Amino acid sequence: SPQNSNSQPARAPPTSPARSTPATAAPRKIGLDAIKRGRRHIPIRMALYAPEGFGKTTFAADAPDPIFLDLEDGSTHLDVARFEAPRPQSYDEVLDALDALLRGEHSYRTLVIDTLDRLEALIWAALCQRGDKDGPKDSIEAFGYGRGYAMAVDRWRVLLARLDELRAKRGLGVILIGHTQIRAFKN
Repeated sequence: SPQNSNSQPARAPPTSPARSTPATAAPRKIGLDAIKRGRRHIPIRMALYAPEGFGKTTFAADAPDPIFLDLEDGSTHLDVARFEAPRPQSYDEVLDALDALLRGEHSYRTLVIDTLDRLEALIWAALCQRGDKDGPKDSIEAFGYGRGYAMAVDRWRVLLARLDELRAKRGLGVILIGHTQIRAFKN
């Protein structure tokens, strides 16, 4: 076999990590033996989506030790804890409120975001204010075909990741409230 100048056998060039697979790694298969029965004690995660006046906020107020991120003043008739003075008025302030729950000491067990409709408007406003290389935008559609909406999805992903972090690290349940709209149309 060929030898190099140090009198050691020549080695084959290393294979790229993308092509090499460990000899001991077997494909993961899930079978019926993976089924387990019983209660799992993890915080609730739910979305309530119904027309206005259906009782979504009242239902959420009965969750264990709720804290409301009430973006539309929908909980003013209820005796619940809520972010006030100041109430979040922007997407960044919503994230600040979530960070406060993540890092601060509290006894809340459920976060209620009321409503997703208003939160979406805050996300769009943040994107429009920031704009792009041409400056701020007047509407989410001013970014160009579908681009503003795609950018909004990224903001939603950040928010959802923060909510998952609250569930995992602080044991907070999450209830998201959204409104449906009933529209009549003729065909």
